[in-house]
Amino acid sequence: MKRSSVNIIRRLLFGFGLIISLLIIQDIIRYKNYRSTRDELHHDLHSLRILGLSQELTGTVNELEASYKGIFLAADPVYKDRLKRAKTEYIELSEQLTEITSSNPEYQKSLQVADSLFFLWTENYYQEDREYALPGSPVGEAGTGFNEIAAEVVAGSGLLGEINKIFGEINLKERDSIDQRMAESAQKRNIARYTYVGGVILILLVAFSIGAWLIYSAIKYIKSRNLAELAIKKERTYFEKLFQSVPLGVVLLDSKDRIIEINRGFTELFNYDLSEVKGKRINDLIVPAHLKKEGSSLTCDVARGRTVSVETIRQTKEGRMMDVSIQGQPLGLEEGEFSVIGVYSDITKRKRAEAVLRESEQNLRELNTAKDKFFSIIAHDLRNPFNSLVGMSEILLENVRQKDLDGSGKYARHILQSSRTTYELLTDLLSWASLQTGKFKLKKSKFMLCEVFSRNISLLEESASEKSIEIKMECPEDIGVNADSTVISIVFRNLLSNAIKFTPKGGVIKVTASRLDGEVVVSVKDNGIGMGRGLTNQLFDLDKNTSRPGTEGEPGSGLGLKLCREFVEMHGGRIWAESEEGKGSEFSFSIPAK
Repeated sequence: MKRSSVNIIRRLLFGFGLIISLLIIQDIIRYKNYRSTRDELHHDLHSLRILGLSQELTGTVNELEASYKGIFLAADPVYKDRLKRAKTEYIELSEQLTEITSSNPEYQKSLQVADSLFFLWTENYYQEDREYALPGSPVGEAGTGFNEIAAEVVAGSGLLGEINKIFGEINLKERDSIDQRMAESAQKRNIARYTYVGGVILILLVAFSIGAWLIYSAIKYIKSRNLAELAIKKERTYFEKLFQSVPLGVVLLDSKDRIIEINRGFTELFNYDLSEVKGKRINDLIVPAHLKKEGSSLTCDVARGRTVSVETIRQTKEGRMMDVSIQGQPLGLEEGEFSVIGVYSDITKRKRAEAVLRESEQNLRELNTAKDKFFSIIAHDLRNPFNSLVGMSEILLENVRQKDLDGSGKYARHILQSSRTTYELLTDLLSWASLQTGKFKLKKSKFMLCEVFSRNISLLEESASEKSIEIKMECPEDIGVNADSTVISIVFRNLLSNAIKFTPKGGVIKVTASRLDGEVVVSVKDNGIGMGRGLTNQLFDLDKNTSRPGTEGEPGSGLGLKLCREFVEMHGGRIWAESEEGKGSEFSFSIPAK
C-alpha cells in the first residue's frame, strides 16, 4: 500500500510539473509577442510622427502656395503676414522631420531636395520686404508687367508644388509602411492568439488527462485498499478463529510482559477472562510465589530473543497448582519492538502417569532385587545348613554304631541348632514370599503385647542360655494393641534373635514397651558388638547385603530385618535402629495404639 501511494504522488508531481512547464512556455511566448508588439508599436508611433509632420508640411506648403498666390491675386495684404508665418512654420516642421528621419537615408535625401527647392523658392520668388504687385496697382494691370508677375507666380507655385509632392510621397510611403506593419501585427496577434488558445487547450487537455488519471488512480487505489483491508480482515478473522480454537492455552504478551490477548484454552486452563487479565503482567497472575524468580528469568530470556521451553508449576485463579508445559516464542515487530506468544498445556496427568511409572519402575527394581536376594538365600543360606545337617547326621550315625553317647549328644545338639536356624529361615522366606506376591493379609485382633513378648522370649530362652545371656523385659501389662499377633511375634522374635546372635556370652538384652503420642513403641537393646553408622543406615534396604555372622559364628541371611520393616509398615508404623560399634545396638518399632 505504501508503494502505491508513493507512485501516485510521483505521478501527481509529474503532472503538475508538466502543467507548470506548459504555463512557463506559454508565458515565454506571450512575453516574446509582447516584446515584438511593443517594438512594432514604437515603430508605428515613429511612423505616425513622420506621417503627421509630413502632412503638416504638406498643409504648410499649401498655405505657402495659397498665401503666395493671394499676395498677387488678392487685394488683401493679410496674405503677406500669412505667407511669413507659413514660411516660419515650414522651417520648424522641416527641421523636426529631418531630425526624426535621421536614420532613414532615403527620407533624408528627399528632405534635402525639398530644402533645396524651398531655398530656391525663397531666393527667387520670395523676399520678405518685397512689394508685390497687387490687383489695381499699375504693375498689376494688364500689360507686360502683369504677364511677368503671372509667370513668376506660376513658377513659384510650381516649386512649392514640387516640394509638396516630395512630402506627399513621404506621407504615402509611411502610410503604406504603417498599413503593412498593421497587417503583419494583426497576423502575429492572430498567431499569438491561436498559440495562446492552443496552449490553453493543451493545458486543459493535460490537466483533464491528469485529473482523469488521478481519479482513475484514486479509484484503483481505493479499490486495492478495500481489497487489502478485506484480505486483512479475512486473515484476522481466520487468525482469531485459529487462535481461539487451539486446544491449548495461548497468550499474547507485549514487550513488558503485559497480556494483550488470551484464547479460550487459556481461560479454561486458568479460569481467567480477558477482561480480568488484559494489560496485567502474567507473572503477577499465574506464577506461584515460590517461582517468581523463575518467571522473571523466563521473561528475560524471551526479551533477549530466545525461545523457551520448560516444564514447571503454575496456579489457577483459585490458587490450584498444576503442572504445565510452557513454550515461549518472541515475535519481532517494527522499530525494534516485539511481542511474545506463550503456549501453556496441562501436563498434570502426564506427570502423575510418570510418577506412577517411576514408582512401578522402583517397585519392579525392588522386586528384581528381592528375587535376586531370594535366590541367593536359597542357593547359599539355605543350602549350607542342610550340608551341615547331612554331615553331622552321618557323624551321629557313626557314633551311634560305635556307641559313643557323649559324641552323639554333641552332634545331636548341633543338628538341633542348625534345624532351628533353617526353620526360622524357611519361615522368613515363606512370609516374605507371601508379602511379595500380595497374598499376605493382616489378621488384626486386640491382644496384650506383654503376653506375646513372654511367649517369644520362652522360645528363644534356650539359645540365650547357651551364651549365658540375660533377657530383661519391662512391659506394662495393660499395654494392648489392635494388630496381627502372628506378625508382631515374627517382628519381635527377629529382633530378639538378632540381639542374642550379636551379644557375646554373659551379655544382657533389655526389652521395653511404652506408650508415646498415640503409639506403642517397642525396643530391644543389647550390649553386644554393635555396628558402624554406615551399616546401620543400610540394614533395612533389600538391595544391600548386610548379613554377617554372630559372636559364636551364627549364620544369618539379612532377610529378617527387611521382613520386619514391611510388617511394621503394613501396620502403619515405622522401625529404626541405633547402634555404636563395640557398645551394642537398640532396635525399635512403633505401631498405633489400640
